[in-house]
Amino acid sequence: MTRSRKAARLLHSTPHIAHRAARLDPIQGLPPSLEHLPKGCSFNPRCSFCFDRCLEERPPLVATENGREKACFYEGPMTYGKVA
Repeated sequence: MTRSRKAARLLHSTPHIAHRAARLDPIQGLPPSLEHLPKGCSFNPRCSFCFDRCLEERPPLVATENGREKACFYEGPMTYGKVA
């Protein structure tokens, strides 16, 4: 299970050989300019689960229980880019 919304969206937007007929779920919009990052979370313009805090604060990078790191305020489980 993916722990980051961005990672879940990226994984769900890539084609898979086993699912050739499956429709891709593209991430809308463009990546932010590195010269003009948005206030708060830099993924917020493209995140379908963005909430007020994401617009104001940049989430800190934190370790997850599986030894990976994430920078997202959402703490619930993720399933294919959607809140479970």
